[in-house]
Amino acid sequence: MEKFDIFDTHTHLNADDFAGREAEELALAKEMGVTRHNVVGFDAPTIKRAIELAEKSPEIYATIGWHPTEAGSYNQEIEDMIVANLSHPKVIGLGEIGLDYHWMEDPKDVQMEVFKRQIQLSKDHNLPFIVHTRDALEDTYAVIKEAGVGPRGGII
Repeated sequence: MEKFDIFDTHTHLNADDFAGREAEELALAKEMGVTRHNVVGFDAPTIKRAIELAEKSPEIYATIGWHPTEAGSYNQEIEDMIVANLSHPKVIGLGEIGLDYHWMEDPKDVQMEVFKRQIQLSKDHNLPFIVHTRDALEDTYAVIKEAGVGPRGGII
């Protein structure tokens, strides 16, 4: 089997489903040529776990942000926690941020405001942002167009 050098840009190895199986999953990924991983934290527990995994493994990096289905709980304390972790040397992006109208956990205007705020954080900290969009593509593009992107851009 030909070996590849693959970077998994969006994994949730920090989710409860993988608890205690992280080494096994990393070994399986390595067999398939996946040599680096970006573990995405999307709420307080998964942000903490993403950073812990990144600190333990040289092949793991973290992206942290507040998922749109959690937008209603976003406040200054959450933002301060995110900002405090953005300078961590293994944090390579801000996300997964965006809009999710499928689950509609929070109103559109709340999701949009949190999305805009986090885009600004990505620009302030010179990091790319990673976008989650579900059933909200037009509004997602409108928010990005209005907010603009920093020098590192973003990924949808």
